[in-house]
Amino acid sequence: MYQVANAYTPPSVGADFVQSFKPYIFDNRTIVSTPHKVASPETNDLVYQLRQHRKEKTILAGVLSNICVESHMRHLIENGFETAVVYDATAATSERDFQAAVTNYQAFASATWTTQEAISHL
Repeated sequence: MYQVANAYTPPSVGADFVQSFKPYIFDNRTIVSTPHKVASPETNDLVYQLRQHRKEKTILAGVLSNICVESHMRHLIENGFETAVVYDATAATSERDFQAAVTNYQAFASATWTTQEAISHL
């Protein structure tokens, strides 16, 4: 992996956060963890960062609903976090994989929300 000063510092010269996301990333409410390897958060500092900031609730969205998002969801739940998944803000390589992930979200997550529902809970 690469070395970074902190998660808010892009890992390479010329890298940066998407401009329109910056107000949300630097709002002093958003937690940015170090990158994960493969699919699991067990190789990054997500749980540590959440505990350092005394967070008990998480909202997940992201790429590969049936791999990364589901793996993070399970890990966070197993570590005692109340976890909601924004299922329409995830993606999969097939409709079948997406539906399988949504089934698991509904079985394990504290809540499954659409993007609009998530926004209304903020």
